Amino acid sequence: MKLLKTLKLGFIDDSLKDYYVRFRPYGISESKKYLELSDTLDAAKLKAMKGNADVHLGSELHDFILKIKDLVSEMWVEGSVPDNDGNAQPMTKDDLNEMPTEFFLTAARFLDGQQV
Repeated sequence: MKLLKTLKLGFIDDSLKDYYVRFRPYGISESKKYLELSDTLDAAKLKAMKGNADVHLGSELHDFILKIKDLVSEMWVEGSVPDNDGNAQPMTKDDLNEMPTEFFLTAARFLDGQQV
């Protein structure tokens, strides 16, 4: 059985509401990886809030986003995005590199079963 999850892109901008990306849903190992990444970031945030000078939250956040991007990219199957003239075209995996950070953060939560 091939299950896919479809994420509409309207959350990025209303002009993208008719476009989408399809993913394979997280399996147990991907969910575990996502939770571990989230826990690591939460721990870094907590240390930074307590004034721990050894924590560089900016670099922790950057690493988190790159790892989330990799995880989301692994799950990618297909999509539809606008071309330069605003016409729908099939999305390629390389098109993921043009997506904003909020796309990856939202997609990671979406694939984990959270409301977006």
